[in-house]
Amino acid sequence: TRVHGHVSGPNQLNEAALGPFDAEISAQQQQWDSLYLVNGARSILDTAGYAHWCILQTYAHQLYLLLHRPFHHSRSSRFRPESRDRCAQSGLALLDIHRQFFQLPRLKCYRWLVNGTISCNALHGAVALTSCLVDMPNDADFTEHLAVIDAAVVRLECLKRKSPACSHIYPILRCLQ
Repeated sequence: TRVHGHVSGPNQLNEAALGPFDAEISAQQQQWDSLYLVNGARSILDTAGYAHWCILQTYAHQLYLLLHRPFHHSRSSRFRPESRDRCAQSGLALLDIHRQFFQLPRLKCYRWLVNGTISCNALHGAVALTSCLVDMPNDADFTEHLAVIDAAVVRLECLKRKSPACSHIYPILRCLQ
């Protein structure tokens, strides 16, 4: 609630607020890791816990994207390379969570989430990632990042027949390729 209040308020360009908010989100993620993961990895015995962890991670990465959005582009007067990196990392994380819900047999009973919320989150991640890639130096290698976006397009092409939300998301994501 505080992050949303911050990004929609008059102080959204307050760079000093990024550190404390990032630290708070990171601390929360560490708590989720200790609750839902076993030695930093998903438990083969607790599918529901892992699904819950993934959903919580989507919220954390959405918050990172909202916080760092005003600072991620090099043409911004308030550009911060760390914010561009944070946006790229969070974009990749959202796309990976989408991939997991779509592909992992263990998460099959939660696959209905890709028909809506998780795909919308993936779109947000892909837009942020693409924005970061367009702004990167020309000598950088984007092959892996582009492959992640391409794979998301393929997944959404499969989902567009099953979900009205995905049928709207697919053409937007396709344009990002």
